[in-house]
Amino acid sequence: MSRIWAQARKELIQIIRDRRALSLVLILPVIQLVMMSLSISITVNDLPIVVQDFDDSSASRGFADAFRTSLTFHVVSWPLNSKPEDAFSQKAPHITRK
Repeated sequence: MSRIWAQARKELIQIIRDRRALSLVLILPVIQLVMMSLSISITVNDLPIVVQDFDDSSASRGFADAFRTSLTFHVVSWPLNSKPEDAFSQKAPHITRK
């Protein structure tokens, strides 16, 4: 363990002596943090959601409209005579956006 501490001490002294190495040690992690925070996004947009309105009341239309106004979802109207499970077997180009 003393060898590890001696090596770490030697490296720290070397970094403090060399100004370029000190600037790299301090600035590079900040640059990496900024670049990663700008590149990683966990926001989901345009996620298709299938809506079948069997009730056709104002409450059910309002509920579906709440999804339509969202940026996260886009509502795909599905015919009443089809099962909603069939939407999973459809490819994305066949689902039309309404």
